[in-house]
Amino acid sequence: MKKLCRNCGHENPYELEICEKCGESLSRGEICKICPRCGKKFPVVKDECDVCREHLVVIGRQGAQVFNENEDKRSISVWMRIIGVFLPVFGIICAVVYTIIKKEDGLITPEDARTFVMTCVFGQLVILFILYFVFSLIFGNGTGLMKQYFGG
Repeated sequence: MKKLCRNCGHENPYELEICEKCGESLSRGEICKICPRCGKKFPVVKDECDVCREHLVVIGRQGAQVFNENEDKRSISVWMRIIGVFLPVFGIICAVVYTIIKKEDGLITPEDARTFVMTCVFGQLVILFILYFVFSLIFGNGTGLMKQYFGG
């Protein structure tokens, strides 16, 4: 097991409590709710202060991500890859079928049909690119991917 630093992304041994690279705390995060009026702390499940009935706010930090070094933390699950490929392909197929029907009915010219299909293909590729980064951010080390592609 290893810990991934939330601050710099460095992989640290599981036993460490402080990141080897940046010195950030790797301990489990402390998250609780606090009353903004009286300052009393409550568990996360509470929504209202017992004393002054004020709405509670969440305070604290999330701890380091713990992962098994035998698993690839940057990988995206198989079903997410299938969805990521299937949705754009399905969109392109729908665009082609739509243009064929409209062209046969005489409601669209061949040039407009080509333009429509090319626009849909380009749009689907953009959506696929965005989904790739969103899934990476949610299920993997998306911060590292963003730095890799956009510098930083």
